[in-house]
Amino acid sequence: MEPGDTERAIYNKTIMRELKYDPRNQVIRDICEEGGEIIDVGGEAVVVRIQDRVIKVYPRNYQRSPKGAINLIESYKVATSRAAYTLRGRKDQLKIDGRDVEVLWEVIPVDRVYEREGFPCTESRYIAGQSTMFTFKSEAEKHAYLKKLLELSSMLNNKLNVDFVSITPINVKLNNDNICQITDISATVSDIGR
Repeated sequence: MEPGDTERAIYNKTIMRELKYDPRNQVIRDICEEGGEIIDVGGEAVVVRIQDRVIKVYPRNYQRSPKGAINLIESYKVATSRAAYTLRGRKDQLKIDGRDVEVLWEVIPVDRVYEREGFPCTESRYIAGQSTMFTFKSEAEKHAYLKKLLELSSMLNNKLNVDFVSITPINVKLNNDNICQITDISATVSDIGR
């Protein structure tokens, strides 16, 4: 660590050491030097926040897709846009801490798909906050919420004529305006290529 490093810089350096042998290392390092902050390192992508945007950097030849990585991810972008349109304006009642709360659903679509030094990347709007995984305290509330996510996933699969939508609590954030913001409609983009 260098004197004067910010907490973000220290965190990014720590993660970059873990990614030392990852071929995406230089791309991620470049994004961090542009002001990015690594917010997740998943099995699928490294997620970097830069201001109000989220960039996901996928491996080259992602999932060895016969469609090609960019085409596969572009198909996911289209699906997120269609899901956003389909759910626009939808409201449901959820029970949170014993109170009935009307929530509005919003899918955050992928805005851009591109390659950076040969690595597929997506860009979308950053959504602050904690996932709804930790919102529901009672088992009854959690069960009802999971049932609602299954219902929404099933409805989107039917309306979009697909079979990969699977909304999980970790990919949903509830803001102060009672808007449930869905940041991913599938556990992995590779589900689209099944």
